[in-house]
Parts: sequence; C-alpha cells; structure tokens
Amino acid sequence: MHRGIIPPLGRKGAWTFLLWAGLGITAWAAPAPPETSPYALLWSYMAGGVAFLVPLALILWVVSGLEEAEGKAATLLVPTVMAMATLAYIATGFALEFGGVGLLDPRHGFSRLVWEWSALPEQWGPYWGMAGFAGWFLAKGAGSPEAVALFIGHLPWIVAATFIPALVLRRRVPAAIPLIVALFTAGFLIPVAGNWTHGGGWLARLGSTLGWGHGFVDVGGSALVGLGGGGVGLAMLLAFRLTREKAPDIPPTPPRVTEPLLAAVGVIFLVVGTVGWTMNNPLYRPEILPLHRILANAMLGLAGGAALPALYIWFVAGEHHPHFPLAGGFAGWLSVLAGLPFLPPWTALAVGMFTGLLVPLVMYLVREKGRLDDPAGLVSSALLGGLVGTLVVGWGADGRYGAGWNGIGAEAYLGVPGQGVSGAWVAAGYVPDWPGQMYAQLAGAAAHFFWAFLLGSLLGVGLALLAWALRRLGRGGASPTPPEPTSLPGEIPAPEGDTPPENAPHRDPDR
Repeated sequence: MHRGIIPPLGRKGAWTFLLWAGLGITAWAAPAPPETSPYALLWSYMAGGVAFLVPLALILWVVSGLEEAEGKAATLLVPTVMAMATLAYIATGFALEFGGVGLLDPRHGFSRLVWEWSALPEQWGPYWGMAGFAGWFLAKGAGSPEAVALFIGHLPWIVAATFIPALVLRRRVPAAIPLIVALFTAGFLIPVAGNWTHGGGWLARLGSTLGWGHGFVDVGGSALVGLGGGGVGLAMLLAFRLTREKAPDIPPTPPRVTEPLLAAVGVIFLVVGTVGWTMNNPLYRPEILPLHRILANAMLGLAGGAALPALYIWFVAGEHHPHFPLAGGFAGWLSVLAGLPFLPPWTALAVGMFTGLLVPLVMYLVREKGRLDDPAGLVSSALLGGLVGTLVVGWGADGRYGAGWNGIGAEAYLGVPGQGVSGAWVAAGYVPDWPGQMYAQLAGAAAHFFWAFLLGSLLGVGLALLAWALRRLGRGGASPTPPEPTSLPGEIPAPEGDTPPENAPHRDPDR
C-alpha cells in the first residue's frame, strides 16, 4: 500500500465508505470457523481411556514376579509415577511434542499450535523442526476438542514409556528417584522424540529433505515406546549398577513368578488395550488409513509373539511359565506397531513370531551374560520389539496405503498413482522403495535409542552420584561402622565401653 493524502469524500464517496466500513465491521465481528464438536471425537476420547490398559498390563507383568513386600512397594509407586507423568506431560510434554502440529494438520483445532523450533539456521529450510513451543499447560490453542483428543490419545504412550524405567528402579533406589525420572521422561525426553516423528519434526520430513522414502514412519509407537522407554530403562540399569549376583554353580533360571494370575490378567489387558491404542489418534483419519488392517495386524503381532515363547519354554522346561508369553507378546506387539497399516497381515504374523522367538535368547543374554537385573525381561522385550518394529517398515511395507504420508506422494509416488509407504517387498503393481525407506527407518531407530539412552545415562549417573553424596552426608562422611560381634547363646552383650557387666558369664577363650 502506498502512503499519500486521502482526498475529501463527496456524498457518493461517503456512502461508499460507510458501505465498505459496515462490511468490514461485519467481517471482523463474524465468528471464527466452528471447531469440531467434541461428540465427533467421542471415539478418540474413549479409545484413549481403553489404551491405558497397556501400561497397566506392564505393571501386572512386573508385579507378578515380585515377593509380597516388593509387590506392595511397586503397587504404591504406580499411582505416584502416573500422576507425575501426567502432570509433566500437561505442563511441558504436550507443547514440546505437538506445539507445531498445526503446520502438519490444517484443521481449525490445531490452528494455534504452529510454533516449531529448530537449532539449524533458516538456510536449511522449514523441515528441520526439533521441538514444539505452543500449548504449555494445555493453554493458548491446546484446549480445542482436537487438541484435547490428541492429548488423551498420546498420554498412554507417554505413561507406558515412563513406566519402563520406573519399574526398573522400584524399591531399589531412594523413593524420590523414580519420581524424578518420571518427570524428566514424560515432560521432556519422550515428547521431544515424539515431535520428531508425530509432531511434524525432522525425522518425519526426511522424505522431503533427503529423499528417503516417506520419511521416518512410526504409526503406533514402536520407536517412541520401545526404543525410547527401553533406552531410558537400560540407562538406569547401568547407572545404578542394578546387576545380578554371579552364581556359577546354579544353572540359568527364568524370571520367578509369584502371582501367575496377575501375569495372565496382564495378557488380557494387553489384548483389550490394543483396541484403544491403535485407534485413538485423531491425526490418523479413517479415510486415509485402513482401521481394519491396523487392528488385525496388532492382534496378529501380539498372538505370534506370545505363542512361540510359550511353546519354547514348555518344550525346554516341561512346564508353562507365564512370563515368557507375556514378554514375547509385548515384544511381538511392539514389532508391528510402527507399520500397522502398511504391513500385510501375513507379514505382521511372521514378524511377531520371529520377534517372540528371539525373546528367550535376548533375556538370557541380558540376565545371564550381561548380569543385568532386568525385571521380568521388560527392558529386553521393549528394546527388541522397538528395533524390529522400526526396521520392518523399510522391508515389508507393501505400498497399498499411506499415499501422501508426511507430505510425500499425495497423487503419485515413484511413478505409480496412489502408491503409499513402500519397502523392499511390495504388492503387485507397486515399485519397491529400496533402500530409501530403510534409510529413514535406520535414522529414526538410531535417533530414538541414542537420544533416550544418552540423556537417560546423564540423568541416571547424576542421580546416582547425588544419592551417594546424600548417604555420605547422612553418615557425616565417616567410614562405615563395622558390624557388632555376635553374642554366644546365653551371653549378655557388653555395653558400650571397655568394662563388661559383673553378671556377664565368663567365656573360655579356648572353647
């Protein structure tokens, strides 16, 4: 607009001005486009609640192998850790993960979540986002029905990933340490990694920036929960030196089971929670992704992962052991989450069975060779399932679904109209996307694990040193007090000092 002197208005000009002013005032005062009705998102809200059965299944799995006192302590820890994780995700986690989701999804409910931060200069382009910066405390744009549905849908993921290191630390460190780990994990570590993939960050944009397929794909959270939560859990095992005592004369034994009923209920909760977990994300629209394939593949991965470990331990030990089907089921379930809508059902079943068959071997290596006290194989199963699930997309995605995923190939991809996310083995009529999609999956797997493991190690070592220093200060810096001598039967212990009591019986030194 050029600056200048506005000429005087005549009678006609005055009416014209008033007409345009009235139109302008009307347009300014008009209400904003209507938000999505909360009732239209009712299924997302309900599915998010059902998805909480998944972290509950992990709790029952671990508690089923504890003694009564340990089980009580772990049970009391659960509501506190869940409260800390929820508060941390409300305060900072959701903003860090989805503060820029409005740049990815144009719906009105996300229109104010458009702040995405990057450490790289502007010359690198707009596709290198690393953290969101809007929606703190679910305010200023994060209170719309769509944003609340997104919060409810992803909170079970955050809670599940947080419980993995928390259950590793239960009753074996000062009580405040698991709570600090939960705050850090749910409020910063996992949400930042989630932004890279689900919030439109740099991993999701690898297809646009480097030409690697459709960018990193993790539909159901294989990398976020498995590699993220498992990476923090492994860091805590090493930082606090939670190892098992060497017993060379005792043959290897599977994890103990004190409450087999809890383990069985945990399997049921994992099955039911899968329904909510796979169908609660409002970012994934039914017209784009096949919900029937998503649910079927999740169930096939879980069943395949649970079946072979159960048969293996029954064949080797001659009896049923409830930990192995639950560990195998959890690993098999994680192994298909990343590519739920993109894998053929037979691939999901085969991958689940393959992952489940590896679970006893990985648990043996971690517990017996690495001497790490991994409770019930939780960390082992999470890392194994997360790694397999992340990489299988680059190998087994068949190209039938996912056109336009992460902004790639909305009309055609690799010269084929409607081709979606593709790996090395694709359906007839589609072109393999090898090795581009595998490059993206390898980058995503490495980024999630090393981010979680390195930051978890820094936090764990710092907390371990702090706990050691507080113990030293509590003793005044003195050396540990030697144990008191044991009294003989019928002998009255000597009081502090050098003179024994007169009525103390004489002890013959030659006896």
